[in-house]
Amino acid sequence: MNEEERRSSAEERLARIERLLEVVLRKLQVLEEFLTASGAGPEASLAVELAMVFSLPAHQAVKMASKVTELAKMAGISDPISIAILEVLAVSNKPLTVSEVTRRVRKVRGMASRRIVADRIRKLSDKGLVKVRKAGKKVLVSME
Repeated sequence: MNEEERRSSAEERLARIERLLEVVLRKLQVLEEFLTASGAGPEASLAVELAMVFSLPAHQAVKMASKVTELAKMAGISDPISIAILEVLAVSNKPLTVSEVTRRVRKVRGMASRRIVADRIRKLSDKGLVKVRKAGKKVLVSME
């Protein structure tokens, strides 16, 4: 395969990826419009957020959104950073360090300081919603 054929092949793959992304974005937009029009509550918008930010399948995003919403309601949590921490931990399949939780909360919220995230993790731990354990010098956090 010469240089021109490789370039053409790469351009074709890129064009295909762009078309697929357009389809995915249209589907997400339709889903978001449907949820908004149906008067769905915060659980539905949280499911859309989880699906978009963490690239979760819709059924898994709905399940995680339900879990996070139920936990937050049960514990009387309305603080957006604490809810974002619960979101991050709900979609994680392993314990995370405080720094990793902070990075992922930034992905969800756009900004978050490690100090504030660590403080909210302590409060969530006190309420029994998250588990905190030491592993050497690291502090690992997971859902209870």
